[in-house]
Amino acid sequence: MAKQGTNSSVANAERLKLDGELKRSNEALDAARAQISTMETELKALIPLLPAPVLSGAQQLLNRLPADPNNTKAGVTERVQTVVSLLNEVDKFNNAVTVFTEKRRNDKGEEVSVETVYAGLGAAYFVNESGNFAGFGRPGDKGWEWTVDPALASDVREIIRIYRNERTARFVPLPVTVR
Repeated sequence: MAKQGTNSSVANAERLKLDGELKRSNEALDAARAQISTMETELKALIPLLPAPVLSGAQQLLNRLPADPNNTKAGVTERVQTVVSLLNEVDKFNNAVTVFTEKRRNDKGEEVSVETVYAGLGAAYFVNESGNFAGFGRPGDKGWEWTVDPALASDVREIIRIYRNERTARFVPLPVTVR
């Protein structure tokens, strides 16, 4: 009987210890859930500010963001992985100069194929094949704002040639607005 009492006391102590660990784990999980909900909401607010190449490259990740971060069945681990992966994609784009072929509307409303040079998330410059349609873009309050400036055509074309190693690297002045 004494041995049974000792086993019961040990089992109760172990159960109390495990209950305490479970409580701390649940509290940590609740804190993580609240933090990831905040991050998802903030990330969603930034989506309109991202350029089209980032959005198209990260579309699968964007689709995994819950519609309502405060009411979702997705697990915390999966949600953290999605947010970290999205932030990684944005950071990778922001730390590089990249060239993409895109469509822009000219003054006549026609779609024109252009090559766009993105300098991270801060500025972009575009030019069409014939060099008669060019300009620049920058992030605005509601997304990217594009300005046509045909005078930039030769400089943007030169940047693209340098990017492709068709020309030796050199300084090419282009307009930049810092806000």
